[in-house]
Amino acid sequence: GNGNIFITDAILAHLMTCTRSVYPWDLVIQKLPGGTLFFDKRDNSQFDYLTINETAHNPPTNDDPNGINTPERLGLEATTIHQNFTQQILKSK
Repeated sequence: GNGNIFITDAILAHLMTCTRSVYPWDLVIQKLPGGTLFFDKRDNSQFDYLTINETAHNPPTNDDPNGINTPERLGLEATTIHQNFTQQILKSK
């Protein structure tokens, strides 16, 4: 049959673990007239970035918005390192 709920694996994983989430993320859910649901992330959100110490006893804070250890900056750094590492370990032919 035809599906009526469309969601990516990343969004579904976030929803399944949302009870332990500390940092906010933004989802857009659209319901079409036929009852079809589309789950999507909002553009320019932190959704695609890795999180740092989200479940730590003392997670990073936004106390100093210009500091280098804010959750957003640490997440961007971790995501960049992860992307670069995955490209470096690929074997070239």
